[in-house]
Amino acid sequence: MRHSMSRFPKSSSWWIAVIVLCAVLAASPALSGEFGVYSNARFGYSIAYPLFLVPGGESDNGDGQGFFSEDGQSRLLVFAGFNVLETPLAEEYASALSDMHRKVTYKVLKKDRFVVSGYEGGRIFYQKTVLKRDTYFTFDLLYPEERRQEFDALIKPIADSFTIH
Repeated sequence: MRHSMSRFPKSSSWWIAVIVLCAVLAASPALSGEFGVYSNARFGYSIAYPLFLVPGGESDNGDGQGFFSEDGQSRLLVFAGFNVLETPLAEEYASALSDMHRKVTYKVLKKDRFVVSGYEGGRIFYQKTVLKRDTYFTFDLLYPEERRQEFDALIKPIADSFTIH
């Protein structure tokens, strides 16, 4: 069987555009899927993080880790803690909404989790907290507004990867 290349444009500018697009996709961690995985042995959870955020080392008590951009403008914090005071999820949610340093523009409360997002000190934040087995699990992403498009594309893969074992 003979294949014809006539279905593809012969214009060199079209091919250059394709090559440039491929290079951009390959170079951008947000679009190319360049993620590492952090697993927490103490609390039994894991999360994917973009590789351009550098791990800061697990906390002394082993509850989580921070991941930071080289310029210090972006960070992902992930941590867990026992709910020793038996604080209801609705109360944790209300506390997140009333944080005086944050202006919440998006909020969702479900049976076992909540999400709040908005602005903090001129940057955008996205926090997801889950209550499971008397333990709170949280990740909190903070990034500059000028990088919104890049980070907004990362939120779903990070949130989808946030797994409690």
